[in-house]
Amino acid sequence: MSVEQGKYYDLDSVGSHTWNLLEQPRRVTDVCAIIQDEFAVDRETCERDIFEFINQLVAANLLKIVDEGTA
Repeated sequence: MSVEQGKYYDLDSVGSHTWNLLEQPRRVTDVCAIIQDEFAVDRETCERDIFEFINQLVAANLLKIVDEGTA
């Protein structure tokens, strides 16, 4: 839920798990590796879907991408 935007976001099981993984700073490749281990998905599909999900979160101001050097 975004109080600032007055919106509620509903996530499926993969989206919810990904959201929980992103609570701590992690590389996208690490998130994909974890998702691949827990769900039946190939690397290419996983990376494409995770990047798309992250971009949607960033566009909605729900997630901030941080360079490793500034984390």
